[in-house]
Amino acid sequence: MRRPLLLATTLLTQAALLPAAALAQPAPAALEAAAVRVRTGQHAGHGRVVLHLGQVPPHALRKTEDGFELRLRGQYRFDLSGIRPLTELAAIEPRADGTDTLLLLRGHAAQAEAGAFGGMLYVDLRAAPVGLEAAQRKLLDDAVRLGLMKPNQAQAMFRAARSGGVEQPAAAPAATPLPAP
Repeated sequence: MRRPLLLATTLLTQAALLPAAALAQPAPAALEAAAVRVRTGQHAGHGRVVLHLGQVPPHALRKTEDGFELRLRGQYRFDLSGIRPLTELAAIEPRADGTDTLLLLRGHAAQAEAGAFGGMLYVDLRAAPVGLEAAQRKLLDDAVRLGLMKPNQAQAMFRAARSGGVEQPAAAPAATPLPAP
């Protein structure tokens, strides 16, 4: 008789010690059913996209040909009514992909960084610094001049740097002009 009483007392004590927020958490299915509010804001040096998720799911951010792709594990609907124009962002396109949800961030950003705080997931979008492309080209030209790499290696590295690591088809080689007779 004492053992059931001890077990009941232990369980009730543990339940009383749980924070109210933990008990009030909706089930994951309920989280996915509600529309996720999406906001954007222009900050000094970057634009920010914020998703109000409540609980931040496993996610991944990667560069694409025309922007960035944010992949969220689970199915989500988005409320895009809080979107404001950003200089780094041309469009936001949500898309289902199997059991995941994609948020395509299309635009002119060269860099993106994701982070989370307080149940919100954010993506900071930054444009490439103005002189970065010229500095990259000069560095690679110097490496070729010093014999550290071949011209075709430098061209491939420059294309990869411009595309953020996304493979782009190489341009067809230009026709070599024939010498005048």
